[in-house]
Amino acid sequence: GVLLYELLTSKMPFDAQRLVAAGLDEIRRIIREEDPPRPSNRLSTLGAAEQTIVAKRRHVEPPKLLGLIRGDLDWIVMKCLEKDRTRRYETANGLAMDLQRHLHDEPVVARPPGRTYRLQKLVRRNKLAFGGAAAVFIALVIGLGTSWWMFLREREARQRAGIAEHKAHAEAIKSQEVARFLKDTLSGIDPTDAMGRDTTLLREILDKTAERISKDLNSYPDVEAELRFTLGEVYWALGQFDKAEDMHKRALDLRTQLVGKEQMETALSLDSLGYVIYSREQVLTSKQMDRRRLAEAEELYRKALAIQTRRAGGTNEVAMRTLDHLGLVLELLGRPEESEQVFRKALRVEKAMFGKSHETVASSLSHLAIALTYQGKTAEAEAAFREALAMSKQLPGKEHPRVASTLNHLGQLLSAQGRLPEAENAFREALNIRRKTLGPNHPYTLACTRNLKGVLHRENKLAEAETLEREELAIQKKLLGGENLDVSQCMYRLGSLLHQQGKLPEAEAQLRECLVMRERIVPDTWLVFDTRSVLGGILADENKYAEAESLLLSGYRGMEQREDNLVLEQKRRRRAVLGCLVHLYESAAQPDKAAEWKKKSDTFDQADEKH
Repeated sequence: GVLLYELLTSKMPFDAQRLVAAGLDEIRRIIREEDPPRPSNRLSTLGAAEQTIVAKRRHVEPPKLLGLIRGDLDWIVMKCLEKDRTRRYETANGLAMDLQRHLHDEPVVARPPGRTYRLQKLVRRNKLAFGGAAAVFIALVIGLGTSWWMFLREREARQRAGIAEHKAHAEAIKSQEVARFLKDTLSGIDPTDAMGRDTTLLREILDKTAERISKDLNSYPDVEAELRFTLGEVYWALGQFDKAEDMHKRALDLRTQLVGKEQMETALSLDSLGYVIYSREQVLTSKQMDRRRLAEAEELYRKALAIQTRRAGGTNEVAMRTLDHLGLVLELLGRPEESEQVFRKALRVEKAMFGKSHETVASSLSHLAIALTYQGKTAEAEAAFREALAMSKQLPGKEHPRVASTLNHLGQLLSAQGRLPEAENAFREALNIRRKTLGPNHPYTLACTRNLKGVLHRENKLAEAETLEREELAIQKKLLGGENLDVSQCMYRLGSLLHQQGKLPEAEAQLRECLVMRERIVPDTWLVFDTRSVLGGILADENKYAEAESLLLSGYRGMEQREDNLVLEQKRRRRAVLGCLVHLYESAAQPDKAAEWKKKSDTFDQADEKH
C-alpha cells in the first residue's frame, strides 16, 4: 500500500517532516490511529509546480492525473493501508485482481467504509472518552445490588489481566511497526536530494535515532539489525564514515547471531562494512592508506561473495555490487591486473543481465578504466572513462554523483598525461556536481577540490589555488576543530602556496602554526621534520639565516634517520631540503658550508639515479 501510494503521488502516506519533528510516542500514535489522506487529496494539496513535476513523470497533465487516481485507485490504496487487518486484502493476489478489475473498468472489491466501520474507527480514536463512559456504566451496574458485587469484582480482575496482556502484545506490535516505518523513511532519504544544503538537522536526527535504537529495540534484534544497517547506509552517504562503520559492525553481529553466517542478509552487511572501510581509506588526506584496513575490506568482500555464490549462484545484482567493490579495493592494494579481471567479469554478467546501457554497467566500466590507468593503459582507460561518462549522463542525469566520480577519475588520468587544461575542466565539472549534490563539506567534495588545486598549481594559477585552499582550511577547522592532522595538512599546503607567491610573512605564520600542531599530535615523525624544513626554507628567503639553518638541519637529520623507509615523494622532499641548505649558505656568504652540502646533494642525486 505504501509503495502504491508513493508510485501514484511521489509522496509517502504521512508527511516526513511532521514525523521527524514528533517524538517516538507521537509517531506510534499517528501510525496506529490516523488515516493518511487519500492519494488524490494528497496530490490536490501539492503546489502547482510540484503537481506539474509529479504529473510529468507519469506522462499526463495534472488535472488528468487527479481524475485517474480519484475513485477506484483511492479506495484500493486506502484498503491496503487499513489499520484493521481484517479489512485489508487477504492476499497479494487479491490486491492484484482488484487492480486488474480497475484496469478493465469493472467494479472493484474496495469500497468506502460503512457506518458501523466508521463508528469503530471513532471509538479507537477516542479511547479515553468511550472508556470513561464505559466506567460510568459499570459503576451503575455495580450499584444495582450487593448480590452482584463479588461477581463483578472477579470479572473486572479477569478483564484487567486480559487488558494488560493485550496491551503488552499491542505495544510489541507497535514497536515493530514504528521501527519498520522508520526503516522505510530512512531508506528513502537520499542526501544527494539536499543539493548542497546544510544537512546538520538530518545528522542530528540520525544521531538521536541511533541513541534510541538500543533502548527501544533491545527485545527485537531483527528490527534493530535492519535499522542499524539503514543508518549505516545514510551515515556513509553523508560522509560520516566512523559512525557508518559502527552501525554496520553492529548490524553484522546481530544478523550473524539471528540468521547465521550463510544468509544473504549477512552477506549484504559484510559488503557494506567493507565499502565503508574502503571509502574511509580512499579519502585520507593527512596520512597514507592503511593496507591492513584495505586487506580487511578485501576479506569482507570475499566472504560476502562466497555466500552470494553459494546461495544465489553469484550472478545476481547483489553479487555484482560486491564484485565491483572487490575490484576497487584490489586497485588500492596495488593489484590492478587482478582488479581488471574482476571488473571484466562483472561487466560480462551485468551486460547480460541489464543490457549494454545501464547505470550498473556504467559504474563498472568507470572502475575498469581506473584499473587500466594503474597499469599505464592510458588510451584504453580514457576511452572507457568517456564511454562510462556518456552512459552515466544519459541514465541518472548530468548531476548524479556517479557522473562526478567518473569526471574526477578522468581528470586524474588527463593530469597524469600532462593535459592540464582538459584535466582542469573535468575537475571543475566534477566539483560543481559534488558541491550541489553532496555539499561543500563532504569528504568526496573535498577530495575533488584537492585534485583541482593540484592542477591549478601545476598551471601556475596560484591565486585561485590559494582561494580554494583557504576554503578547505575553513571547512576542516569547522568540522574537525583546531588539533587535527587534516587541518595541519591544509595549513601546510596553504603556506607552501603563499611561499611560492612571495607572500613570505603569511607563509611563515601558516607553517609555524602547522609545525606547533604537528609537534603536539605526532612528535618526531616525518611530518614534523618535513614541516621544519619547509619553514626553514621560508625563513631563509626572509634572510632569517640563524633560525632557518636550525630548522633545515633538524628537518634533514630527522629525514636521514628514516632513509631506508622513504617513499619516492619523501626522497624528493629530502633532496629539496639539501637544495635549501645550499641556497641558505650561499645567501649567507658561507661558501665552505655551501660546498659541503652541495657535495652531499650531488652524492644523493647519484645514488637516486642509480636506484
